[in-house]
Amino acid sequence: MVYGARPQIDANLAAHHHEPIYHKNTRVTDAKALELVKQAAGLLQLDITARLSMSLNNTPLQGAHINVVSGNFTIAQPLGVDDGVDYCHSGRIRRIDEDAINRQLDNGAIVLMGPVAVSVTGESFNLTSEEIATQLAVKLKAEKMIGFCSSQGVTNSEGASFLNSSRMKRRRGWKSWKRRAITTPEPYVFCAAR
Repeated sequence: MVYGARPQIDANLAAHHHEPIYHKNTRVTDAKALELVKQAAGLLQLDITARLSMSLNNTPLQGAHINVVSGNFTIAQPLGVDDGVDYCHSGRIRRIDEDAINRQLDNGAIVLMGPVAVSVTGESFNLTSEEIATQLAVKLKAEKMIGFCSSQGVTNSEGASFLNSSRMKRRRGWKSWKRRAITTPEPYVFCAAR
């Protein structure tokens, strides 16, 4: 299970009077923003874990014990500099430890992954939940990927729908997206749909 925390992060940044900075629809996470991102994501992770651990009375899950596991399953790397803009602590996936995730899943646990991951040098990076979910689905060879968001349908940055059945039938390939900087959700959706 992958969760995003953009609304919680934005609220935490606003509460601390730290204006969010975006470049090409990607958050620029400076040192102060990173601490606020970690706070928001950590609190959300604890809340999700608590809710997944609730006993559901009068259901087949009454009395069931669900293990929720989190860890360093995702290793990140910095996004670096693009058009003269340093993304600081905004990152992308370097690798995913699918063997460790599969061991947890085989043991009946729910693996919970959030938007903060560490690098091989021990630094923390803010990643997009879309990239984590998509790359995780690809690595685990998932049959399905289900996404929930606050808006209806899949839209671009202008709010226009970009995913419809005719476009999916044309199967615009993932390869064409690899050559571009990923600044919108389209490549993640097309990768997940293939």
